[in-house]
Amino acid sequence: MLEPFSAEAIQHQKENLKRDLESIENEGWEEDRDATLEEARRVVDAEMQRRKGAETKAATYLAVVSALVPVAYTAQGTILKGSGSIGLDVLNVVLLSLGVCYIVAAGVWAFRTLKVSVSARVDIPQLLSASRKEQTKRAILQANLVASRNNWAGVNRKVTNIKMAHEFLLRAFLTFALLVLINGVTNLFIEPVASAADTEECDCIYNDEWSSPHWREHQFI
Repeated sequence: MLEPFSAEAIQHQKENLKRDLESIENEGWEEDRDATLEEARRVVDAEMQRRKGAETKAATYLAVVSALVPVAYTAQGTILKGSGSIGLDVLNVVLLSLGVCYIVAAGVWAFRTLKVSVSARVDIPQLLSASRKEQTKRAILQANLVASRNNWAGVNRKVTNIKMAHEFLLRAFLTFALLVLINGVTNLFIEPVASAADTEECDCIYNDEWSSPHWREHQFI
């Protein structure tokens, strides 16, 4: 699980943000301003792609979680009937409980990724303000970089959330795969051997009873 940021870490992030914004504002951007402006726009587009990618994956993970819920419900009904082995029943309940917890955790983190948050971008007010300045390209460049820097925290939070959803969903898949594997091996190999042993034991008892002296005496009387 993720640990929340400490007060010192949050203060450090705020100081870094303030320092970066001041550096963007104070930079002259005199050399090759056109190329720098193009790169600034690419940086903004890259941040938007990171955000959209995280939200798209979150929607996909929620669909997978929705598909796993009926599977877990069906497995619950089968497991609660019991298999005749206390050890196997306990193991099935533990694995099923872990799988359900992982599914719930994956869904929660995916919903956190899709949570609506504030996003900065260069829009009409920024462009109008830049057009009134003497160095219009410099103002637009700064506006793009400021918007990208302000979006760092929110985009990183979404990426972190989708990573957590991925990890929990992977654990849920492995847990259910292990549950199916254990029960499959039990049904294919262990139960047939036990049934064969019980049948052989019953045959031995049946033959002993029919071959006993008491039965022969009763037969000839």
